[in-house]
Amino acid sequence: MAKHHKWRVRKEHDRYKLEKFLADRPELQTWSRRAIRRSLDRGEVSINGKVHRHAGDPVRQGQEVELHCFTQSATPDIKIIYENKDFIAVHKPAGVLSQPTTKQPAGHITQLVQKVTASKQLCLCHRLDAETSGLILLAKNQATAEAIFQLFATRQIQKTYTAFVFGHPHHPQWCTEARLSRFDPKTQQVQILQKGPGNSKTLFELDKYYPHWNVSKLKCFPHTGKTHQIRVHLSSVGMPILGDKIYSRHRPKSWPLAMLQILSSQHFLHAERLQFKLAGKAYNLYCPEPDTFASLQRHLHQASSQR
Repeated sequence: MAKHHKWRVRKEHDRYKLEKFLADRPELQTWSRRAIRRSLDRGEVSINGKVHRHAGDPVRQGQEVELHCFTQSATPDIKIIYENKDFIAVHKPAGVLSQPTTKQPAGHITQLVQKVTASKQLCLCHRLDAETSGLILLAKNQATAEAIFQLFATRQIQKTYTAFVFGHPHHPQWCTEARLSRFDPKTQQVQILQKGPGNSKTLFELDKYYPHWNVSKLKCFPHTGKTHQIRVHLSSVGMPILGDKIYSRHRPKSWPLAMLQILSSQHFLHAERLQFKLAGKAYNLYCPEPDTFASLQRHLHQASSQR
């Protein structure tokens, strides 16, 4: 869900620092200074149509200041992709937690799915990062949960992700392997301890390249399932995922405001497909890309054709 605000700088606010100008707006009285700085960093604020990221930038009388931010809906739309008597596959929207945390005990995917299905005893079978959208499996009984856990543990589930990244690969297909550290809750990051064969492996394939923006659309096939694996692997080869606030420092300044606003909505990694066999039956589950992906592709294509 997007929120849009627009203000004209009045005489009494001339030469105010941008952060203070925003903090004084009645519409933003519930925002902390930290939230305002994060919004600036995401490129959600513009002055006369030009993105400004620095809190100390001065505003001048007569200028038009705009804030266009994306916020998670209070009731995220949970779409059921597939359901039978043993498990349910759903589309987890970006911004929804896979599991509850001490800071956010409610609003996780299991709780949300329980509201849209008759099955109330659900067991989460795997996880996605909060900002990653896509397929999530939940078992309806313990036997199915244990069977799916075993499939993931023995790498008998084929996973396909779609990602938009900065940069262009040297080859149309390649493999990245590395030994990854454990997730550090303080830095919210995973580090590459050593490149080469280790505890993580991902195959990548170029799907489309947008040369005017130096953006690539990739298909990602993780053979292992380490935390942040695809994000770390792509960042390590100089192609961070668009919108990734942890592993990408790339902040395009020359992009149109509409594209920057789309980038602020989520990071562009989507769990698209799961293929596996369970109880003698083959499953090929597909989750369409969210609307934000379609909006980004439309802008990339239109902007490229106009240049």
